[in-house]
Amino acid sequence: MSVTFLAPNGILYELSGQVTSDVAPPPPPPPPPPPTGETGQPLIPTLAANSQNGFIASASSTYDGSCQPFRAFDGSNGPSYMHGWSSSAKATSAAAQWIEIQLPAAAMLYSYSVSIRTDTNALAPLTWALQYFDGTQFIDAHQVSNVAWTAGEAKVFRLASPVSASRFRLRITDSGILCQVAEWKPPGGLHADNRDQQPIISAARRRYWSTGPTSARGEVGGRRAVLRGRNRPP
Repeated sequence: MSVTFLAPNGILYELSGQVTSDVAPPPPPPPPPPPTGETGQPLIPTLAANSQNGFIASASSTYDGSCQPFRAFDGSNGPSYMHGWSSSAKATSAAAQWIEIQLPAAAMLYSYSVSIRTDTNALAPLTWALQYFDGTQFIDAHQVSNVAWTAGEAKVFRLASPVSASRFRLRITDSGILCQVAEWKPPGGLHADNRDQQPIISAARRRYWSTGPTSARGEVGGRRAVLRGRNRPP
């Protein structure tokens, strides 16, 4: 590879060399705008009922009326079984427990979080699949096994491949003595943005700058290059 380079002393150099990786590449540019028109806001607002403004929360079972499914979207993971959804039984592979959220319209899902209550981890979900409904059936989009929890912890999970749907659920196949999800929302929650996706730097972009009379540094395809060569008469 070669380029021509006009030095500050007015001499034109012809430089040639190879791209090297001994210099760290520059940071990537800001991510592109979200593809669905969202602005990085959570897909799900704070809920005060199982059905609210087109959002519907449901579950396989409920321990009692104080821990309805919407409690997993109410913005609180305090020290009580009322701060979150609780199932009526332990989740097992033979008798899975699940919590579902239905959106008013389909949206792209890139990441989600699960939080447990602040005073104990004895009811935490341990193994589950995040699923989406394709119009016919629920399909696994992300799986987690044997998660270790600290009371009050929130864990963020990112999908290897984003999915678009209007119905999502956590199908839990192992849990503590019961199964409780305190929050299935931010931090990290269900988002419609693509901030976790790294932009591609075009290989056609090139920059060069002087480092001396017979060398130059530049950037080719997002990687730094050190070029050395000889001067060429103007």
